[in-house]
Amino acid sequence: MLVEVTRHINATPEQVWAVISDVEHWPDWTASVTSVKRLDEGDLRVGSQARVKQPRIPTTVWTVSELEAGRSFHWQAGFFGGVITGGHYAEAAPEGGTNLRLVIEARGGLTGIMSGWVERTSRKNMNMEADGVKRKSEAGAVAA
Repeated sequence: MLVEVTRHINATPEQVWAVISDVEHWPDWTASVTSVKRLDEGDLRVGSQARVKQPRIPTTVWTVSELEAGRSFHWQAGFFGGVITGGHYAEAAPEGGTNLRLVIEARGGLTGIMSGWVERTSRKNMNMEADGVKRKSEAGAVAA
């Protein structure tokens, strides 16, 4: 199962990156995340972990598996006996601004049986997140 959501944002890739990489502040700008607790300190990096609580979803520990500083990161978590990977991309748009792309891919375990619920829930949450990143980035009020 693969879900992708995109938004054009009238802010620089650096501004968008500052928002998406500051995972502990996600609850400040999206209702799809109740709380995020980093399990390490410093900048987001490969191996960083965060405990994420979302409405109607079990609390999940996500581990950063890939990162291109200033541009993108992927993180993974165990989910219904399978693996779910979330990708977050801040790409310079040819017309100016930034193209935000959010991707979720679920594989294995019960994801086949639960794919309808997982896809609907993921798409709803990702749309809330994309809208929140857009609002936060365009406001220029990035938390330090």
